[in-house]
Order: sequence, then C-alpha cells, then structure tokens
Amino acid sequence: MKSIGAVFRTNSGTFVHLYTDVPEYRHAFPGGDEKSSRYVGYAVYRKGLGGQKRRLDIYRVSKIPFESLDVRRDLVFNESMKLGKEYDLKKSIFYFLPKGLDKKTIAQIRKNVRADVDIYSADKTNATTKPGDSIDCFCDTPQIIESLAKITGGKADFNTLCLTGQYNLDWSFSCISHLVPPTAEYPHLSWSPSQQCSYCYAARSNWPPLRIRAFDGKFLEEKITQEGIRIIRVGKVADQGHRFFYEHNMQLLQLAEKLDFRVLIVTKFLDFDKNMAKMLKRTNSTVQFSIGYDSMEPGAAVWGCTNGFRIENALRYKDSGVNAVCRLVREAPIAPDTKTLEIIANLNAHRIPVLFTPLRMPSRGVAEQMGRVWTTLKMNPRQLNFFGQPSDQGTYMQEGSNSLLPSIIHPDYETRVGDNNSELFRVCGHIGDDVLCGSCFMASGKMSDAESTRRPVNYSKKPNIRNRKDRKQKKLPFGKE
Repeated sequence: MKSIGAVFRTNSGTFVHLYTDVPEYRHAFPGGDEKSSRYVGYAVYRKGLGGQKRRLDIYRVSKIPFESLDVRRDLVFNESMKLGKEYDLKKSIFYFLPKGLDKKTIAQIRKNVRADVDIYSADKTNATTKPGDSIDCFCDTPQIIESLAKITGGKADFNTLCLTGQYNLDWSFSCISHLVPPTAEYPHLSWSPSQQCSYCYAARSNWPPLRIRAFDGKFLEEKITQEGIRIIRVGKVADQGHRFFYEHNMQLLQLAEKLDFRVLIVTKFLDFDKNMAKMLKRTNSTVQFSIGYDSMEPGAAVWGCTNGFRIENALRYKDSGVNAVCRLVREAPIAPDTKTLEIIANLNAHRIPVLFTPLRMPSRGVAEQMGRVWTTLKMNPRQLNFFGQPSDQGTYMQEGSNSLLPSIIHPDYETRVGDNNSELFRVCGHIGDDVLCGSCFMASGKMSDAESTRRPVNYSKKPNIRNRKDRKQKKLPFGKE
C-alpha cells in the first residue's frame, strides 16, 4: 500500500508531506529509509468547521521514494511564492516544529503547509477550526473507545469442517503491524501503511486508526452462555497478541475459567508472560504462533517479533505446560527447504505441534516476492515445458478474481500429513479440491472433498468497506448460501 503525499521543492530544500486522517499517529516515512529523510515536524487541522481531523507530516528529503509514494502534487516554490487568494490560516493550523530551525526554513515550511492545505481542501473555508479547539496529536498507547468488542463469525461460515473459527473476537480491526514503535527521532507511535504482512487475507479490513474496543464481561458472558460457546478464537481480522491487548486477553481467560470454555490466541506478537501462561494452562487454552517469512512481515519485524522470537516464546509457553502450536505458512507445492525442515524438527523435538498452512497467492505482487510468475502458476500443467526441467506451472488454481490456491501438495508434506490426525503435524487449508482442517490441535483433525465442506462464496459482490468518516466497524458481507 502506497503512502499519499506531496513533494515541495523549495529554496530551503526538498520536502515531502505525508497525509493521514488519523492525527494521533505520525505517518512514518515510506520504506523506512531514514538515511535519505529527516523528520521536520507536522501540522494538524480540521477539514471544514468542526469536520474531520487531518494531519500532514513533514520530511526534508534527499531522495524521494517514488516506488512507495503516491505523489498527488510535485510543486516548486521560490521566495516570492504566492498563495493565490489570501486568507488567514494562523488560527486554523497547529504547527509542531522543533527548536533550532532557522527562521527562513520555518517561514518556508509554513508557506508550504498553508499552500498544501489550500490545495488539499476543496474550498477556502475547509481549513478552519472552532475557537478553543484542541487536537490530540500524538499517541503512546492506543485509545480504548466506547464501542464494545463483539463475537463474530469466521472461517466456519464457509467451511463446515472448521471447529475453532466459528466464534471470533477482535479487540481492534486495525492491525498492530501498521504501527511503528517510538524512536529517538520521534518518541511516540507512528503509522505506516506499507508494513502489513504481504500475504494477509484481511488486509482490506485493516485501516487506521488502531483503537481498542471496550471489554464488557457481562455482555460477552450473556452471548457465550446463550450460544453455548466452547471455543473462542482471538485474532480473526488482526493480531491481538501484542501487549496493548494484554488486559483484554487476561479478562477473557478469566471469563473462560468461570464459564468453562477455551480460548485460541493466534498471534505473531505475544511475548512470554508468567500470569498469561498460568491462565492459558488453567483453562486448557491454546496459543498459536504464526511462522512465516520475516521479509514479508515487516510490521512484526519492526517490533522485534521475528519468527525466531515466536519460536522462542512457543518453547517457553510449552515448557510452562501451555498448549503451544506453531502455524507454519509455506508453499504447499514446493519441497521444504533446509531451514523449514530444521524448524519442523526443532518444534517436534520439543513436542510442539506444527499446523501447516498452505500459502495463498492473494496478488501478483506476492507471487513476485516468492520468485514465482503468476501466469505460470495457474497454467495448465499438461502444457509442454520446452526447457525439460521441473516446473511450477499449474501448481495453483484461481479462486475468485485475484487469489490463487495450491492445487497440489509436495510429497514431503503429504507424507507427514497422513490422515491429518497426527499429534505433531497437520494441515489447515485447501489443496485442490480437498479441504483439510487440523482443528488447531484442539480436537481431532479432519479432511474431506471440497464439495461437501465448502459453502459457495459470491465473488462478484464487492465487500462493503466500513465508513471511514465515522470509523464504524461493519461486517463484510460474504456470499450467502
């Protein structure tokens, strides 16, 4: 996902303005290239009288990251720059510029910002504020909002084999992978649209801001009792294992102990915590660490939550008596490489089950990252290979308009899977016409043909993305039976 910005070439240097509708988070410089950029400051204003808060962050740059930046304007200003129709923005824009900048640079930046707001707004009255208006312009911890966390449906809605995906909880619909931790340059949280995992199936639902919905134990208890819920999965749309969600997860585990149900936490961000381990063990719950590719998970890596971090914490939870599982994301048609075999051997040696998840290709970009050619993957495998070498052509099948699913599984993985009921290795996903469910090792594994388990999805109907103005969360209307 590209950042939206503008380039201003001035006598004082070249500046990039990055826009966001979330004023409490700084917009991190795209690509994370700190050598070619220096953070200058930011301006916050409202669009329209009492309207939506907007923010633009200002960077002085020596190199413009056009590959990561959607440039809406590329303007050149000189010292005699005119703003067009004059109007007073001194009381409508909040400037936050560090001390030490020379007056000439400050004056130029202010001119740029005023001109930018002028251009960015549809008319001259948009960039105004109410008298005494205040705007929160930095954030160290995500806000907890009044909207309640609710139990929603999930994978079980279109796969009848799925045991653990029937009831789901997300404390936030925006993923922590979009946030950048505080740095010496900027000691508060920042936001970056380019850090999400490349193969995230819920990417279209992960939009800022990251705000945490309130935990209402009584509300959840009534729902759980009424539905007779036995397992709740935490982390359907976004990762909920980060320390920001610690209190919510602990309260849910306490509720699980009270009502005798189990919790499944699917995460890349969960650190080891003794109290968390005790509650997971007492409720016979499961923590499932996702193991993928660090190069395709920049948002997790920037928080230090690499695949090595996850394996280490899986071992620590296992040593504490917790049901720890690792969900291994790999290409099913391709033979496991040496590193993958080492991971499987290490986890199994410590009696940690591996839930193998065949990697989907949600876009051509992901196929390129994996070193594959989109058109070759979905090609008819019976077509002649002129090079006479093993080919990956036809190893995937297209589902919907822009997603590829594996059509075959490599014999190495197939041998390990067996009847998909092993204690240490199972598959969760689709292989050709077969649907396999490892039940997240919380029950017996299952496998069946697709026609008897997969409910039809209407791919022609576009999802109803939630209203970004009031940030209300709406359930995506998947196809009906």
